[in-house]
Parts: sequence; C-alpha cells; structure tokens
Amino acid sequence: MTGLRTLVVGIGSPHGDDRAGWIVADRVARAASEARVAVRIARSPIEAVDWLDGVRHLVLCDACRGLGPYGTTRRWEWPIPVDARMDWSGTHDMPLPAVLALAERLGKLPSRVVIWAVEGRPSAQHSDDAHLSPELVPILDDLAMRIVRDIEESVERP
Repeated sequence: MTGLRTLVVGIGSPHGDDRAGWIVADRVARAASEARVAVRIARSPIEAVDWLDGVRHLVLCDACRGLGPYGTTRRWEWPIPVDARMDWSGTHDMPLPAVLALAERLGKLPSRVVIWAVEGRPSAQHSDDAHLSPELVPILDDLAMRIVRDIEESVERP
C-alpha cells in the first residue's frame, strides 16, 4: 500500500449519456476511502497524460458505443484486446487506446491501467441535452461502487 497512488479519470462531455464517465468519477470521489485516490474529469483522454506523474494505478471510465445493449458495462486491463477497441464516445480528439499507447511510448503509463466502459444511447451521447438518460443512473451508481471495490482490492494485493 505504501507509495500507491491511484488516479481515476472520468472522460466525457456535458452532453447526455456522454456525461457517464464524469458522473462515475464524481461518485467514486465520494465513496473512495483510500486517501491515495485522486479523481479528475476530462473532456478528452489526452488530458490524462499530463496527470500521470507519480501515478501507479490509472482507472479510466468513459461512455462508448459498440459494447452491447444500452447500459452494458465492461472492464479491461491495458493493453486491451483488439476487439475491445470500439468507438469511445466519438467526441474526443484522440481515442482512448491511442492515448494509452502514446503514454506508454513516452514512458508515462502507470504499471496498472484499468478501463471501464458503459454503453450509452448514441443519440443521447451527442445531443445538446445536458440530461443523462434516467435509466443509466442506477447503472452508473453500481459501476462506481464496482470501481471503488476494485481499487480497494488492488491496494490489498502485494
């Protein structure tokens, strides 16, 4: 546990279901008991590269398309398999897998990277509506608690 610093980054935008990563990050910040957990939000995955100094465990959460039915959640550890490289919400200037590959080449990628994704409604991800689909709220609450448990379990591991 000594020296472990975890960074949770919610990726998204203020539009509809694309807010999912931001909402999960907010819930993780409220629920995480580990003092060494920092939480940030980003509009684009590339922003996280500037925040990686001293981070040993990076957790990313983003809305995506192509994961499965609406509300489906998935977890991967980097590097993700080729079949997991779906369209990550599409509002970002550089897709998440490309950002992680870049951070790795720059020697900035933490030793452990976990990616959580949630399938939003495509029309809700790109609308000007600031409201999240109500059906997604309990899914995001559950996802945040899964992330907190995952972080706490990683702290317990040697």
